[in-house]
Amino acid sequence: KVPQLLGRVEMLVLLGSVNILFLSFIAVQLAYLFGGENNIAVYGFTYAEYARRGFFELIAVAAISFLLLWAVEQLVLRENAEHTAAFKTLAAVLIVQVFVIMYSASSRLLLYEEAFGFTVLRFYSHAFIFLLGAIFLLLLNKIFIDKRENTFAFYIFSSLVLFLAIMNALNPDAWIARRNIERSHRTGKLDVHYLSRLSDDAIPEIMKAPGMYNISNEDLRKTLARELYWKAARRKDASYLTGWQSLNLSRMEAESILNARMAELQEHKDYVEERARTMFSPD
Repeated sequence: KVPQLLGRVEMLVLLGSVNILFLSFIAVQLAYLFGGENNIAVYGFTYAEYARRGFFELIAVAAISFLLLWAVEQLVLRENAEHTAAFKTLAAVLIVQVFVIMYSASSRLLLYEEAFGFTVLRFYSHAFIFLLGAIFLLLLNKIFIDKRENTFAFYIFSSLVLFLAIMNALNPDAWIARRNIERSHRTGKLDVHYLSRLSDDAIPEIMKAPGMYNISNEDLRKTLARELYWKAARRKDASYLTGWQSLNLSRMEAESILNARMAELQEHKDYVEERARTMFSPD
């Protein structure tokens, strides 16, 4: 059994001080946390810098808060095996402030994605924020309802297993391809080079109707067709992909789709983007 070393006064001073510190940070930095594009213009941030700052601020706040609450929850004196109302209140307030930082980090990441599209790293950053939120809710449950350590550990383990299962079911590369193509309809912008370099999981999403054929920008559509053609051509020449060790369902499906549309893609195999053609124009 863990010895209960923190009295009521020590707990109030420790958690109260941290709450005041975090609350002051949020109050002073409110415009910075939620200013969005205004901050990028005023402070001279790039979209990437603004998103990364938010994410790393979240990691720091979450780590400090979780370790502090978990340690204090173990050591604080209890009344008849129950946590005091003061401890529960301070713990809840601290977790709410963590959720405020989570919301700020998530909104900044969304702003970055709206400006430059979706990538694997940005997708997993979002997913990690949701996982952090679930862990803090479980900690809140431990403090208020079920205080058993083994139950808390089991819930954390189950959350991680569920998180991995959801990530697998969502198929990140296919999701990223779909969202980037949808975004291109609104903005006319699409990083076709990144899109064509996603894994085989993305190929069915790119090639299905309407998929790439619904990309309104002809230059982007032809460039993507060229990239996919040469991707398929390189695979045919790659002897290391012909062994049974390299076989998987995603690769087999992607190869089947690309081979069936090879004639269409081949029409654009030598296509040069309009931007590249005009780059060295004397005009």
